Amino acid sequence: MSFTIGRFTAPSEPTSVDIDGNTVTFGFHVIPAAATVAALQPLRQQMLGLVENRDEEVVPVVWSADDSFDGFYRVVGVQAPSDQMMINAGRTMNCSVTLERLTDYANPTFEVTVQSVVRTNGHGISTPSTVVAYAPDETFDPGPDLTSASEWSRQPDFTFSVTATARAYRIAAPLSLTAWRYSAAPVDYYGGACLLEVKYSDGNWYPVTGRQVPYALDWRISNGLVRLTAAPSTTAADGTFEVYASGSGWESIGVEHSDGVRLGRAPNLDDAQPLQILRNSPEQVSVKIQAGERFVVWTLQRGAHVALGAWGARVAQQWGLAMSSAVGGTNVTGGIRVTSNDANGNRVVFAMAAAHTTDTGVTSIVNTSTATSGNFGLGIELGGSSAAAGNQAAQLVDQYFGAVSWRQRVVNR
Repeated sequence: MSFTIGRFTAPSEPTSVDIDGNTVTFGFHVIPAAATVAALQPLRQQMLGLVENRDEEVVPVVWSADDSFDGFYRVVGVQAPSDQMMINAGRTMNCSVTLERLTDYANPTFEVTVQSVVRTNGHGISTPSTVVAYAPDETFDPGPDLTSASEWSRQPDFTFSVTATARAYRIAAPLSLTAWRYSAAPVDYYGGACLLEVKYSDGNWYPVTGRQVPYALDWRISNGLVRLTAAPSTTAADGTFEVYASGSGWESIGVEHSDGVRLGRAPNLDDAQPLQILRNSPEQVSVKIQAGERFVVWTLQRGAHVALGAWGARVAQQWGLAMSSAVGGTNVTGGIRVTSNDANGNRVVFAMAAAHTTDTGVTSIVNTSTATSGNFGLGIELGGSSAAAGNQAAQLVDQYFGAVSWRQRVVNR
């Protein structure tokens, strides 16, 4: 049996349930499978991160033992005592979470406001087709402005969901502010949602709830389709960019930052400070990495096949991306892609709106002139030379050039 509240999965069943109108309080013991402090810490973070979480207005609750509680709730409060005895024993006991049930809690409607613009560029890209909607394979109301959007399905990594497929919708930018709606069963809500994870001292990855993150140098962000993992803090290795292939799991490739020569450590920076979270919602995750007088912000949005990077520095410099191991590249409008499929049959794609210089011998891209800020896109053609529609290099470049902003809210209150 299982019991989950948002990203938090309790290691044990609730021991008590108190109901007062639309307010429900679940009491339970939290005893990690491995009774260590390292196993306790992420569970405590996930519980406490539920409170006053600006990025998740409501969260799903799923309880296999009593599905009459399954639905969407607001988090009112969390009690997670951690006295010295509990910490030493590696356990937190007698926790409670108080929730407020939404109107139509079992099946509320979510509304996503969305808008897209075309990144200023000198490449002649004026109407790029970009992802403006992404919903679990249940209900979708495109509203008046997205009825002509192109639809395609792809199976993401459903770590927190049981849905088999999800649907993405593309339409040409620019798109004036509009809205679309969807609904999803609580168990499917996180299907293809954005996710931030950090590695704790026990060497395992755990989801982060909210923005109260522990001191973290090892992190990764995902939307179930692509995943960006920071270079490990304990070695000089590079970071990895991965694509999810149904039936094969995550398939990775090494990437580096570049300023004309390889800098390594992508998507981290050498001597980086701990991670800062700018946004951690199901529809978007953005993290900032600062090192001295320069920084980089990485963003993933729901349904996107491309990770977005934005950088800044006090001293003007070139900036870009390169493959960790030199491989041949082919220029495409607005960027460059690896020429040949890798061992998994995929090809990496880089894109940049500013005037840029590429190196087809090693597959790299940097802004041609020095600057104090810029941005770029990083994608993977799933299937490489045989990529299906939606996964091809030109379409990944389009997703980068069609910059999208969206925000989700629950309509049933």
